[in-house]
Amino acid sequence: MPNQMHPRTPAVFAYLKQCAVQERIVTYEKVGRQVGLAPQGTARPLYFIRDVCLDRGLPPLTALVVRKRTRLPGPGLKPNHTSVTQAEWDEMTSQVFAFDWSLVNLQSDC
Repeated sequence: MPNQMHPRTPAVFAYLKQCAVQERIVTYEKVGRQVGLAPQGTARPLYFIRDVCLDRGLPPLTALVVRKRTRLPGPGLKPNHTSVTQAEWDEMTSQVFAFDWSLVNLQSDC
């Protein structure tokens, strides 16, 4: 089950859902700017969202957030904190883009 929700988690979630609909990939920096956090401050909200998606069997919405330098997500994308390969990431983002996020919220299952 996800840890306690950070106060900015709903804003991060809403922003990532918008990115999914628009099929956009964003950096940690951009997410932070969008919701008023430092790039490093996005970790707790992103972990919470990652865990919600895992618990509910949803595509990994946090896969849309990448490092500026590598253009891949950090190791926190996976619960075991291992890095993703390009092929894994391509599959994850395809699933996220194909999914209908309109009925999904953080408070209850869709």
